[in-house]
Amino acid sequence: MQVCITDEDTKNLPVITYIGKFPYHSETKGIYELLEVCQKIKEDFLLLFVANGKELKKFQEAVKEKGLEDKTLFLNFLPPWKIPSIIKRSTCIVALEREDSPIIEYHSSNLVKEVIATGKCLILSEVLHRKETYLIDGQSVLVVNPKNIDQIKDTLETLIKHSDKAERIGQEARKVSERIENFDEYVNRTIQLYERIVV
Repeated sequence: MQVCITDEDTKNLPVITYIGKFPYHSETKGIYELLEVCQKIKEDFLLLFVANGKELKKFQEAVKEKGLEDKTLFLNFLPPWKIPSIIKRSTCIVALEREDSPIIEYHSSNLVKEVIATGKCLILSEVLHRKETYLIDGQSVLVVNPKNIDQIKDTLETLIKHSDKAERIGQEARKVSERIENFDEYVNRTIQLYERIVV
């Protein structure tokens, strides 16, 4: 399993990235809809999954069935300090959790804040966007219905054909991150967390 993306892997292609898990409820992650969308896109691209989990092999079989094996790259879980470089190389990051996810009510992830802090374009499902209302659709994020295949296809095709739009949205997202984040406060909270665990 590879541990980093190289120019040889991507060949300057647009990179559509998913970072997360393939859990028992992976069908509610929107990743199978993503495959259906990518099967319909004629332009060249690389579909990147930085993930692992119980359903990985099942999902890899679905990639083969959709004829996307040559356009897809799988990386195993990476240490946190390597994730920003993955995000930076991506054209966009997708987080397409559906309303029927069994964990959506209490699920939280640092991925959204990592992506916007890196200044990259994020495609977010409607249900996840409701947790991140400080991001404005069409300005600092792109919001989609994960069951609307045509909408996701149009969104991805636009970013593939017009990389400047992805860059603009990423830049606006970075401005939002700078406005809402307090790095010193984050570091202090993290230190306090570790101190409570160690003691």
